[in-house]
Amino acid sequence: EGKMMKEGIKTVIVGKPNAGKSSLMNVLVGEERAIVTDIAGTTRDILEETIVLHGISLRMIDTAGIRDTEDKVEQIGVGRAKEYAKDADLILYVVDSSRPLDENDEEIMEILEDKKAIVLLNKTDLEQKVTEEMLKEKLSHPVVSISAKEEQGIDVLEKKIKNMPNYFDIRDACSDKSKPFCICWKKAGKNGAPSVGQVAVIPIEYFYELLKK
Repeated sequence: EGKMMKEGIKTVIVGKPNAGKSSLMNVLVGEERAIVTDIAGTTRDILEETIVLHGISLRMIDTAGIRDTEDKVEQIGVGRAKEYAKDADLILYVVDSSRPLDENDEEIMEILEDKKAIVLLNKTDLEQKVTEEMLKEKLSHPVVSISAKEEQGIDVLEKKIKNMPNYFDIRDACSDKSKPFCICWKKAGKNGAPSVGQVAVIPIEYFYELLKK
């Protein structure tokens, strides 16, 4: 947990090729860090960038689109995407709403089991072949409709991340060394509120020691 607090929440973006993962990465980062084209399989390696969202540090990781492929280089990228997803603190699963779900989506959904994840129904500016209801029937994770291209629904996504349970929620006091204590909690209850017994008030010096671990 100390490592997560210091390096940021390892947030891995996954999905099929051309689902809009790199577009989402660029929107969240605020600049064009990832190459975006209409050609499936453009992203073949891992791209990392750290952002701070509502005071929460996120180590954003864009990955290759997951699919069966004969391309040897792309296969390596797909393998890395799966490994990063399995080791993620949080997964952002991007679904192209303009294309039907297929066996590649089924494989990604299996990876999401027992993982903290947010499902993003992307390209809602196009005619939809996949709906929120269809995804909710298959997954227990929260679903957010977005258009990364039009930057729609990103504010809803940000609020979801901010209120994700089971993460340290470090309040402003923690960044101010003039204040002797900070409040931390690692498990949230309803609406992101701290659960009973999960709130800790600790000396600010100890908090900074945690960051070094």
